[in-house]
Amino acid sequence: MPGTGSALIPISSARFMLSSATGNGKWAFQELSNISMEVEPHEFIYCNADGSIQHTRQYGKTNPPKVTLKKPMDDDTSLWAWHLAAQAGSLTARIDCSLIAYSAGSPAVPPTGKDKVFEWLLANAWPSKLELSGLKAGSTDTAVVTVTLQCDMITVPGTPASPTGAIPGGGDG
Repeated sequence: MPGTGSALIPISSARFMLSSATGNGKWAFQELSNISMEVEPHEFIYCNADGSIQHTRQYGKTNPPKVTLKKPMDDDTSLWAWHLAAQAGSLTARIDCSLIAYSAGSPAVPPTGKDKVFEWLLANAWPSKLELSGLKAGSTDTAVVTVTLQCDMITVPGTPASPTGAIPGGGDG
């Protein structure tokens, strides 16, 4: 924890698992390319009582979080089906998911709870984009599927739902 005097440990992970809260889907990924959460700054200019101009930056539009993951192409079509449900506008395409980063381990042995390095909870996630890397006849390269997930919110288990008091230098709220 920041401020406790203990050394922070960098996170390194070799495996990523995305699981639906309903239990209907579980996918292994080789790469977490990106997690993006953004609050756009909004410039606010006003005139003080003495006539001086004041420039400030205010909180602006909050963009929904998105997550980009990569995995080797295989014969599992459930990601494609999930994306087709989102394309069709199905309300059932929005599902709560957990994304867990696991430490390196034997490729033949599934990860366990003791291998967990970090976890993110994705609320109402849905695949907005699926990309398949190019394939070439005669090549031995493995095709890679890149999936971009949109979601309403990303939380980390154990962190406060309202981080007001947890902001460094932010006081008690």
